Formats: sequence, C-alpha cells, structure tokens
Amino acid sequence: MKDKKIDIIIPAYKAHKTIEKTLHSIAIQSIIDKVDVTIVNDCCPEGDYQDTIKLFSNFMDIKEIKLDKNCGPGEARNQGMKNTKNDYIMFVDADDYLILPKSLEQMLGIMEDNKQLIVLRSDILEENENCEFGAINGEVDSHVFARLYRRNFIEDNNIWFPPFRANEDVGFNMLFEMKSFYKGESLGVINTPTYFWAYHKDSLVRGNDKQFLIDRSICGMVDSSIYVLEQGGLDNIKEEDEIYFFCYRLLDFYDVLKEIVKSKKQFFIDQAKYYCYKFYHLCYLPKIKRIIPVEDFKAFLNEIQYDGEAEEYTIDQYVKDLNASIYEEEDLKKIQKKIPKKYKQNNIRINLCTKDDYR
Repeated sequence: MKDKKIDIIIPAYKAHKTIEKTLHSIAIQSIIDKVDVTIVNDCCPEGDYQDTIKLFSNFMDIKEIKLDKNCGPGEARNQGMKNTKNDYIMFVDADDYLILPKSLEQMLGIMEDNKQLIVLRSDILEENENCEFGAINGEVDSHVFARLYRRNFIEDNNIWFPPFRANEDVGFNMLFEMKSFYKGESLGVINTPTYFWAYHKDSLVRGNDKQFLIDRSICGMVDSSIYVLEQGGLDNIKEEDEIYFFCYRLLDFYDVLKEIVKSKKQFFIDQAKYYCYKFYHLCYLPKIKRIIPVEDFKAFLNEIQYDGEAEEYTIDQYVKDLNASIYEEEDLKKIQKKIPKKYKQNNIRINLCTKDDYR
C-alpha cells in the first residue's frame, strides 16, 4: 500500500441524507489510496454514520469520530485535525462534492513539486437556488474548502478554528494567512475548480431565506477578526500593513452591512452596526490610536479602486456610525431582545460572543 498523504476531514451534523454523495466524490479520486477520510460526528441527534461508512470501507480508509456535545463545524474540524496525522489536510462539507476524479491528484502534485507552498487554493463552483452555477475565486478567504493545507505549518503555528458557529472559516483562514504573511511563506492558487458547493435550501447558511447571513454574518466576521488579534495574528508586521488589515476588515464589514440594511429589519441592522462599532472601538482604536476620518477611509477605497458604495447606506454614514459614541455594552442585549422568537429558534445552534469574552 502506498504511503498516505492527505487527511480529508468532514464535519457532520444532520448529514445522513447528503453525505453519501460527498463520499462518492471522494471514493472515485484517482489517488484514493493516498487518502484517509475522517467524519467528525458533531453530536448528531440522528445517531452515528456507521451504516454509511460500511458502504465505502471497501473502497477507502474511512473512520468516524463522535463528539459528546454539539460544538459547531469549527470545533469539529479542530477535533478532526487533532485525531489525524497525514502531511496534508483538506476540509470538505458533508453536503458538497469534489468535482473531478483527478481533483486531489492535481492539487497534491502541485504541493509535492512546490515544497515552499503551505496551502494550495482552487476555484469553487457554486450552485444557486435556480440551479445556475458560478465560479468563486480561490483566493477568497471566507472558505476553507477547495484548499489543501500543509499540516506542519498549522501545527507549528498553533492555528485552530475559533469557537464560533458563524464565519469560523474566516477566522481560521485569516489567522493562517496573517501568520504566513509575516513569515514570508508562499500560498498557491489554481483557477481550475475542484470543489462543488451544492445548494441545499435547508442548510444552515442558505435556509430560512438566508436569515443566517442577515442575523450572524457580521457577528461571526467581527468575532473571528478579534480572535485573530488575540492569537497574535498581527504580531511582527509593519504599521502600514496593520492599518491596511483594519481598513480591509472594516470594508468587509461594510459590504455585508449594506446588504443587511436592504433587509429593512431594524433589529438586525442595529445588531450589525453594534458589531462593526465593537470591532472599531475594541480593536482598531487601541491599535491605531486615532479616529478614522471619512476622507482617509475614502482615500483608502480609491487606492484599492473600490466601487461598491450603496445609496441607502453610504460610506459617510458608516464612518459616522463607527465614530459615534452611541453604544454601551448593554446595548447588544437590548438589541437582541428585539429579535423575534422565530429567528432565535431557527438559529438555536448559534452562540453570540460579547466584549467580555476577550478580557
């Protein structure tokens, strides 16, 4: 038997109806003899995945890890990493697929031939509710799938997923890339899609008319950004790079916030603004030590040729809200009390983080 090279880690929660297709796409890989598959059962109420594993055990090496409590996909992936050992790591969601039989062979070949690379990213083919398909650039940092990570860099730099249930992949990738940035490491990308992000109307992200994105996107992005700072993600980088990091994060938040404003749901708009304000005052001001003027932020936008300002929520209003002294720590609790019960029930697996979590 040839030496194993890749660990594929699949966090699974209520995935019994979809995971077989995922495993089929892995089982047909041309280098399946170099792959170990680990399903991390995130305390699924429907039970284990042993019947599914039996279907594939003759074709590939596959095992299941069971968590005692539901922790979310981030911690499930952490446990998968801690219980595997191959040189490379790939994360696959339990309702998605690898596209072609040579997807893994192509990515592994590039990593083996380019030892300086610590991760190889590929484009993603995304399906929408109308069965239409579009490509997502592999350099986008909001996904951990369609990537082949070199394990020793992750372990040597103590890089793990944050304990959040929203945008935890952003926190992981951001920490990974910030650590690689100041160490001068190389990140590769190929423009060939290797991963199919399937549309499922009942999924956590896309279900309930995408309510999860409205309710939790900013929360997760902010908390993941704070996590990166707490883990030393900005240690040893130049001041100008640090300013760029904060401006880019604030711009990312704005891009999401302007979409939330379109929802016209004031309780979610207030919550999103609170989280942007929280990052600005908890992270930006203590580090940069100066208030961001509108003209400086717009100069930054011109420099990166950004052209995405919304008429209903302008850059001027955004910066004004960031600089306003209108929020207190108790405001978040007041805002959340206004969120209708039906939304809270649909997002029962979400744990919000507050300022106290970072003291």
